[in-house]
Amino acid sequence: EFEKVLAEMLADATGRLARVVLDPPGSTPGSRDFRRARSAQLLGQVDRIRGTVKADLGNLVGANLPAAYRAGIAQGLRHGRDLAVAQGLPIRGEVLRGGFSTIDVNALQVVVADTVADLHRAVDATADRASNLLRRTAANGMSTADLNAVVARGLLTGDLATAGRDLRDDLRKLHGQTLTIIDRNGDPMEFDAGHYARLVTYTRTREAQVLGKHNRFAQLGLDLVRVIGRVSDNPCTAFLMKVYSLSGRHPTYPAYSELPPIPMHPNCSKSTQPFVEQFAGPAEMAVAAPDADTAALH
Repeated sequence: EFEKVLAEMLADATGRLARVVLDPPGSTPGSRDFRRARSAQLLGQVDRIRGTVKADLGNLVGANLPAAYRAGIAQGLRHGRDLAVAQGLPIRGEVLRGGFSTIDVNALQVVVADTVADLHRAVDATADRASNLLRRTAANGMSTADLNAVVARGLLTGDLATAGRDLRDDLRKLHGQTLTIIDRNGDPMEFDAGHYARLVTYTRTREAQVLGKHNRFAQLGLDLVRVIGRVSDNPCTAFLMKVYSLSGRHPTYPAYSELPPIPMHPNCSKSTQPFVEQFAGPAEMAVAAPDADTAALH
């Protein structure tokens, strides 16, 4: 439901911004100065839409990710109890009462902030595209009818030729409700607005769940975790069944902080479960070390 609401919110914002550009309310054929004034007015509307959507996204994320974090805590407790029952492992800790500790809240705030930042990038990308299109339209003195003609013909003469092609491409992107997101390498990536919202929500929700689960493991005295999940063609498969120390102080296994954060990529299936050496079988121990060969998994 959370993912659906976010997807609808971004799609709705994209649609409203597109309508501002494609069908400006109250615009009529007129002088170039009038069109410039109208464009300035519409730019203000774009900024208002941007601000409103950002505020709504922040409120929605802040209200939902803590629930995912709590679900992770509950999952960690279940994993710990299952392990204790199955192996006779002495386990300490009870259900938390009275809310989060300070360190839990700080860690969760980072996840919430990252989620909001990712979604704000999507809003900014769409709003910036609408703003740039309005500015170019005003500079070239083009009315809505002119824009429709550009889209229909895709070609103009003289100095407007390049602008016409750019306007045509931008209009198609706006009308198709796509987002251009710049990745970590500085390269543009095209996303459907709803798909991007679902992608961010899935990834960040999983992060909050894993964070809550690991905090519960630490409270139960479980320091080692094993990476589990499906075998896939993604690089994360190389970490399957490897064991890491949550505290980073284990003499044999590397710190979990050295591992790419789970989920390691969008739609990643990887997660963790407790690992206790004295209860692990020979096959599990054989692949647990970080330098062990995991070719048998593939």
